Amino acid sequence: MDTPPLTRAGFTITEICVVMVLTAIVAGMLLPAITMVRSENHHARCENNQRQIVLGMNVYANDNDQKWPVFTANCTGRWVPASDSFLDATATAIGSMEMMAFCTGGDIPAKTFACTNQPTVRPSTQAANAGTTSSMSDWALQGPRHIGYSYDWSVPENGSSVRVVLADRDRNAHKGILIKVAFADGHVGNLDRVGTAFINKDAKDDDVYTDVGDGPMNLPSEGSSTRAFVR
Repeated sequence: MDTPPLTRAGFTITEICVVMVLTAIVAGMLLPAITMVRSENHHARCENNQRQIVLGMNVYANDNDQKWPVFTANCTGRWVPASDSFLDATATAIGSMEMMAFCTGGDIPAKTFACTNQPTVRPSTQAANAGTTSSMSDWALQGPRHIGYSYDWSVPENGSSVRVVLADRDRNAHKGILIKVAFADGHVGNLDRVGTAFINKDAKDDDVYTDVGDGPMNLPSEGSSTRAFVR
């Protein structure tokens, strides 16, 4: 007597629906974890970028009479007259960082100066012209006139470990609840949002995005040793 061939029953509609529901539940459980990992990676890259930039600036200052890098005509530490630069804070920050990209001979890669939110906004390949208006426009045109990080070039030679030097230019880069900042000694940290301000509690509750209470802080090396005004 022949044995009838085995037949394989397919999935029922109910079974398929159960699998789909379970898959959706698992995906829903994993999504927050994936988002958190991406957020942490964003934080870490931003911190690493700022740390590298400030450490490079420290090296520059050690080679230039403790003066922090400011947009100059060449890499000799000579300041550009205020009428040429400091009246335009964004241009000064752009020029100063592009100068750093060039003066370090590539030790600080161009991508280090780019916020992870704007990876293409960084020093141009024409950084050999650093310290010229054409160099600034090369970078600015990518933005336009945006730059990943704000800079306070008035940091003095006695800047303390609580003195902010760099900060996120985009205040919403980290969901608007905190910003990443780098201090004069090279360490990085967070400043939490308090209302509309981002406060450095270690520097007399200084809002680093305003110069309220700071006095004039536009000229190189003439700022406060603790309070900052990043631009």
